[in-house]
Order: sequence, then C-alpha cells, then structure tokens
Amino acid sequence: EGFSSLAPHIYSPTINTPTTPMTQQIPRTISPKPLILTHEAHVTSLYLHPHTNPMKLSTSKTINAPAERLWHLLTHLNYWTKWGTSIAKVSANSDTISLGTCGLITPRVLPIALPFHVHIFEPDRYHWAWQVQGIEATSHTVTPLSAHSCEVSFAVPHRHLAPYLLICKRALANLEQLATSPEVIRSTPP
Repeated sequence: EGFSSLAPHIYSPTINTPTTPMTQQIPRTISPKPLILTHEAHVTSLYLHPHTNPMKLSTSKTINAPAERLWHLLTHLNYWTKWGTSIAKVSANSDTISLGTCGLITPRVLPIALPFHVHIFEPDRYHWAWQVQGIEATSHTVTPLSAHSCEVSFAVPHRHLAPYLLICKRALANLEQLATSPEVIRSTPP
C-alpha cells in the first residue's frame, strides 16, 4: 500500500480477497508508463538524472539559510566531520577546498586514510565533486532559492551507490542543523 502510492506505475500487488485462495491471486495490470524515481518526502527527494547522466542519483534538501553559508560549510574542511556522517577525519594541503585540492579522508567505518582529490570545483555555480581512492565519489551542489534559503544536493555517480544516499540524507539533516546553529551563524558569511 505505502510503496504502491509512491510508484503506482511499477508496483502491482496481487488482488487478494478473503474468498480468493492465496494460490489463485490475480495480478493487476502493470501500466506501461516510465519508471519515475521521485519521492517528495519531508526530509529529502530522490532524483534520477536520465538525460545528463543516466547512472547518477541525487538527494536534496531545502535549507532556510543563505547559499553562501552552506557553500562555506561544504568547502571548509573543519566542518566536514560535523556534517559528514561517514567522515571520521580529514586532512588536506589547505583548510578550504578548491580545484585540485588533495588530502586524506578516514571513513568512520574503515580505520584507513584514503586519498581524495577535488576534480570539479565551480564556485560560481556552488558545485564541487571529488574522487576518493581514484574513484568518482559524491558531488555537492547548492542552489540559491532566495536570500535566506537554498537547496543542497548530493549526488552519487552510479546507481550501484544508491544505498549511500541514505548517508547523504543524514548529512543533509546535519548540514541544516549546523547552518542554523547560532555558533555557525556568528562565524560564517551571512
């Protein structure tokens, strides 16, 4: 019932009435409409990017804070362990990232420092992406909505990394708490 309301075009449970034995369930007709992986949830949304990259999936959250503040939190390494639920430790050749920044990241689940490299950095678009251990990892985008709100999106480059979006959702919730905390409001750009 719950899932069928989210994806009525692909989920077709069988009809089972008290008079129909379980072995004689009658399947419903499956609609030929395309699969749409969008769910408007309270916390985040999940999107499939069929035109730009058919393998890329993202999750996003609207946050009531200026885009500049969220960009600051995403690009200053001292905040990464505060919002990044999978990050235990990070070090780099700079306190902020830019194109070409290299460093080491230690995941919470693996006590090994892995090399990372920022290979896309577009501050005018509030967008950056990185590689970890030479493998394309998440990309991060901030989209201004007004002077005091923005949408933050995290994307994974391949469908097989879709479970990692659950970690990204938690990171987005952490970012929202961080961006609206008095300590961060006082210490970051408006």
